[in-house]
Amino acid sequence: MRQWLTRLASIGVFVGSLQEVAQAQTVTEIKLDGLTTVLQPLSDSSYIINFWATWCKPCIEEIPHFETQSQLPQNHNIQFKYISVDLPDAYPDDILAFVKKLGLQSPVYWLNESNANKFVGLVDKSWKGGIPCTLFINPKTKYHKFLEGKIPPEKLAQEITLMQTSQANTIPSKSSQE
Repeated sequence: MRQWLTRLASIGVFVGSLQEVAQAQTVTEIKLDGLTTVLQPLSDSSYIINFWATWCKPCIEEIPHFETQSQLPQNHNIQFKYISVDLPDAYPDDILAFVKKLGLQSPVYWLNESNANKFVGLVDKSWKGGIPCTLFINPKTKYHKFLEGKIPPEKLAQEITLMQTSQANTIPSKSSQE
């Protein structure tokens, strides 16, 4: 047995499996009170919160761009968070499979509340309930911007730069296509 494990380790099979377990992503279930907590900054760091669902094509198309941005050195001080608004039958299996498929490294939450009327106003008063949508916040500069709709990669990079460099409050937008 020991000889067999040594062989597996020598070709990277066993070591690779340990690395995958160490880097395993989880999906944390939250309710309305948990959403309020997730929306509050833990420090003066900027943060970006993206609301999405596994069945939403525009969400599926934009999330990889968020993850790419989260890995860039110039964005190391930004907290990226993903909040799934999938229905209960998708939690945890479908959501976790989606997260693993995309290799998401940032925190992922599932909002256990299927009545959107109970949470859209907590996120932003201008939110009509459509997804994807994203909240950009920089507590240091009091920057706050909400975008509803799919954000193209160039616009995402632009919004992140604005959030990091802006010195004024920003009026929330209703659409990311503006």
